[in-house]
Amino acid sequence: MGARAVVLTGSLGLGHDVVSQVLTEGLVSVGYEVRTLDCMALLGSLGGRAGDAVFRRLLAHPTLYDGLHFAHLRPGSALAEALDRAATRRLVPALAAALGPEPPELAVACFATGSSALARLVG
Repeated sequence: MGARAVVLTGSLGLGHDVVSQVLTEGLVSVGYEVRTLDCMALLGSLGGRAGDAVFRRLLAHPTLYDGLHFAHLRPGSALAEALDRAATRRLVPALAAALGPEPPELAVACFATGSSALARLVG
């Protein structure tokens, strides 16, 4: 058995899933045993549904989505940090449970909140 890796994705839009699929294929090709975890699913049914609903409503108004993305999420404003803290607070325990007592040798996040959760787990 090769080294173990986990790839964290987020099922909001197709972009995260495409990146995680390509990353997984690359890791498998060099001998990793890869497990993919969906951060939205790890938030639980209520948290995942709420996040998905907000994302879909924002996409229905492209100008609003672009405003949030480019004014807050991309540069990391106080609003973005507050949203990330709220999601990460829920995600960290679920991620720790999903990883189990023997974490993989490699963890890669294709989803920003997954990166934050990983940082809190290892830091």
